[in-house]
Amino acid sequence: MSVKYPDLDCNFPESVDNIDKMQDLTTVTKPLADQYYAMVEAGQISEANTFLANNPSLVYSIFNASKFNKLRDSMIAVQRMFRDDIDEYLGELHDLESIDGGVY
Repeated sequence: MSVKYPDLDCNFPESVDNIDKMQDLTTVTKPLADQYYAMVEAGQISEANTFLANNPSLVYSIFNASKFNKLRDSMIAVQRMFRDDIDEYLGELHDLESIDGGVY
């Protein structure tokens, strides 16, 4: 969890986030995905979530809210850092380096 951005589910900027790579379905995971989505379509959400938890090989092929939110929070952390820290830092550098002191 980020110290600087405790409202986000990320480790940035204190460390780099470890985000798992996704993988396409294989001949092994395709039947599992079919079962998972059949449960979802039948409204058996709790059962589908349990099925997904019990089939870790399928986890890397299913894109869900948890994965999206992790990516979202990581992007927001980078954006905040650029907006709040780097923009200010570049402005300070400009003032130091400018011939006229940065006054325009």
